[in-house]
Amino acid sequence: MSDHDRARIAPSRETDVNRRLASSLESLSRASSVLVAVVGLVALLGWQLDVELLTSGLPGRVAMNPTTALALILAAGSLWMQHGPGANHPPQRGWARPSRSQRSSSSPWA
Repeated sequence: MSDHDRARIAPSRETDVNRRLASSLESLSRASSVLVAVVGLVALLGWQLDVELLTSGLPGRVAMNPTTALALILAAGSLWMQHGPGANHPPQRGWARPSRSQRSSSSPWA
């Protein structure tokens, strides 16, 4: 390795900064997912209890559609699961593909 190549390698201090930044961003992502789930749950609770303030957020505003509230909850769950165990590993490919014996021999993808 030349001296120029060695200069490109990040010292351990910069690696610590990157780890702290990644940890901070992960915490922000988790907090955001919790906030979005709470907003969706509050809106659904407002529809269930027929409380206009909970469905619209502010008096006189348009109420949130219950389907939108459900979509927010699902999106928050999806974001939360991105940080679960094994989140740093690439997804396993091919788990949903049928085996060769299940595929038709006339299939163009066989």
